[in-house]
Amino acid sequence: MELFQLGRLMVQPEVELSKKDLSFIRHYITRHVAGDWGELADKRSNDEALICEAGILSVYPYGEDDLVAVSTDNARTTTTIYLPVSYIRYCGFR
Repeated sequence: MELFQLGRLMVQPEVELSKKDLSFIRHYITRHVAGDWGELADKRSNDEALICEAGILSVYPYGEDDLVAVSTDNARTTTTIYLPVSYIRYCGFR
């Protein structure tokens, strides 16, 4: 059951797109749209975002030591899949 629309799907370059990874990505998207927010600490904010149309973020294990994030914008026009560690490096936190 889909709780919201994903919009256009974007996969950031740091997420490997082998056939194996594509099946994992499909699995993460299915979980995300069904309301399974994965390893996200603040799951309540996503539950509230469903009602007030705010952005939605899910985080799942990816490989041995990484996490993959699935983020849908507040307008439900775009869902982006990325590795949070890459975002942290980009922002200068690491």
